[in-house]
Amino acid sequence: MVPSPAAPQPDEAARLFAGRKAIVDAGCGTGRHTAFLANAGFTVVGIDASEAMLEVARSRVPDVQFEVGDVFSWRPPAPVDGVLCRGVFNDITDDEQRQRGLDALFDYLRPGGLLVLSVREIEKSRARYAREPVLTRSEGGVFFRSEAHFVGDIVVVEETLSSEDARADHRFEMKPWSLTEVADRAAAAGFTRIERRIEADRIVAACVR
Repeated sequence: MVPSPAAPQPDEAARLFAGRKAIVDAGCGTGRHTAFLANAGFTVVGIDASEAMLEVARSRVPDVQFEVGDVFSWRPPAPVDGVLCRGVFNDITDDEQRQRGLDALFDYLRPGGLLVLSVREIEKSRARYAREPVLTRSEGGVFFRSEAHFVGDIVVVEETLSSEDARADHRFEMKPWSLTEVADRAAAAGFTRIERRIEADRIVAACVR
């Protein structure tokens, strides 16, 4: 149902991590980026809170280590060279928890290690959902519908996934980020160099410990 991953694309993630070896894909989902990084020669560990997602990831790259865990409490056995975290922090709407999450990712890294973080940008997201509040897709007899709207700075999303004989409804909330918030929270976590750019409705940040 997702035709292509959001920024950074897998090849860009590999380019950003060039010269590094041990990488954690935090919130790896079904392992699309994990697989690309592993095939590019990195030693990757994928973590996700969803066992169902990890089952798909393991089938995609059986030789890669995947673990059930959340970004707050999970830690690698030894500090790593890089961390990729795409989209996870959109779903953290509490300010204290957003900071706690970045603090945790900082702890994963060795000195000089690189965090590549991707989150939604608030004003671009506001414009996107005002322009296109409803998204529909169908593939292989499965129909997907998503409707989103802002309530203050929170995006409320209602999704339906249905087929001929089944239907599932899901409602969740997201809180997009500003460039300033990314910089301020990364600095508060201890990152010494922070570079940010906007691609479509996403912020991509490269943060060095």
